[in-house]
Formats: sequence, structure tokens, C-alpha cells
Amino acid sequence: MKILFLITFFCFMSIIHASAQATAKDSIALIEQERIELELMQRRIREKQDSLVRERVKINEEQKRIEAAKRVEATRNNPAPLQSANAPTPIIISKRKVKNVVGFAPVQMLITGFDLFYERVIGEKTSIVLSGGYHGMENFPRQNSSGAGYSNSSTTLGTAFLGGDKVANYGVRVQVQLRAYLFEEVEVLEKLYIAPTFLYKHDEMVRLNNRYALNNSVSPEYNHYFAEAVVPGLDIGYQIKVLRYFTVNPFIGFMYTVPITGKDDANEVNIDFLNPYRQNLMVRTGLTIGFTF
Repeated sequence: MKILFLITFFCFMSIIHASAQATAKDSIALIEQERIELELMQRRIREKQDSLVRERVKINEEQKRIEAAKRVEATRNNPAPLQSANAPTPIIISKRKVKNVVGFAPVQMLITGFDLFYERVIGEKTSIVLSGGYHGMENFPRQNSSGAGYSNSSTTLGTAFLGGDKVANYGVRVQVQLRAYLFEEVEVLEKLYIAPTFLYKHDEMVRLNNRYALNNSVSPEYNHYFAEAVVPGLDIGYQIKVLRYFTVNPFIGFMYTVPITGKDDANEVNIDFLNPYRQNLMVRTGLTIGFTF
């Protein structure tokens, strides 16, 4: 009985083992078949992509051919005028890329000294301007050639601003300005702009402190007065380009004078109609001429 049971168990296990092996082989075969089908699908996709690329190339070539035919037809309908063999070759002048301006203030230079400036582009519509100047006016009494007494002797055109006991005035100025040009349709350095400004200035005034005699030997005596100030402000100007290389720039500005030293002397360092060293709000105007490069 036991032997019969063992034989039956062995046969049952053999059947299960054989069935498992068959199932595994079927699974492996199925996986291999799916892999082959996937590779075939990928190949078909690549072939389809290549076909689309070829079709796109054909379409582009056809579009180029049509455009070329249109240009030829347009040329036939509107032929270009024949140019004479002796006709001059047209000259194409490219627009200059201007980034710098150097120049001067002509009124200041004619009257009392010099005033120079340099402007440099720093942005699409902005520039920075550095300027400086010197002025000097004097009308010292000079001893007559005979040695008897003194007489006035104007030495510069600027002495028209001196009068009374004022016999000389000297000064320097340094200015920094940031300009913003407002028109979009023109290049920087052209037309309307606004410009925050910072100015430093220093002056010396020489005055007589006695009444000298014109026809005797009483010698003139002098007092010297000094003053300096910082002057922030805002300028509005309109820079015009002329003759391609030059600029003309009229402007008007609003400045606020802040004395920093020589406050006691500020009352003495002035001209008849204006004291430029008292703390106050002033309006200025001027004109500059420049060369672009």
C-alpha cells in the first residue's frame, strides 16, 4: 500500500514539474515575441520620421522654387533702368555712431575766460557731461607814466561787469551733469533733454579799501575776499546736430546755491545786479557749441 502511494505521489509531482517547465517556456517565448514586435514598431516609427523629413525638404525646395519664379517674373515686368557706363557709382554713406562731444561756451570765452565740456554716451538715451571753466576780470589802477598819480586801465572785455571799488574778479568752476534724452525716434545726443546738475565754484574778489588820487601819489590799497559754493540744479536743453559733425545746445536751468566757506565774504564777492554766493534759487541760461566723434 505504501509503495502504491509513493508511486502515485512521484507521478503527480512529475506532472506538476513538466507543466511548470512548459509554462515557463511559453512565457519566455511570449516575451521574446513582444520584444520583436516592439523593435518592429520602433523601426516603423523611424521610417515614418525619415519620410516626414524628406517631405519637409521637398516642400521647402518647392517654396524656394516658387519664390525664385516670382522674382524672375517681377524682374521681367519691372526691369531695372540701365546705368550708363560713364554714370558715377552711387556712394552709400552709413550713419555715424556718435558717442562723444567736446566743446565750449562761446559767450563765456568771449567775455571773461574759458568754459570747456566733454559729453560721453553711457546708455541708450543717457550721457554724462563733465565741464570746467575759469574767468578773470581786472581793472587795477595803474601808475601814470609820469609817476604822478594813478589811472584806471581796463585789461579785459569782462571789466564791463566791474564797477565802483571792484578792480578784479577771478573764479573757477567744475560741473558734473547727467543727461536723459527724451525723444525715442532719434539717437542719443540729439534734441530735448533734462539733466540733473552738480556744480562747484570758487571766486576771489579784489576791492579798493581807500580812495586813491588820480593825480597825486596816494597809492591804492586792496582787500581780498574769497567764497565757494556747491550748486545742485536741473537743466533743460535742446541739442541740435549741424553740418553732421557739430552741435549747438541752448539750455535753461534752475540752480540752488549753497555756500560752504567764505560766508562772511559772500556779500563782497558779487556784481552789481547779482550775488552768486548767497543761498538762493537762481535761473541760468547759456549756449554751447560742440564737435562730435
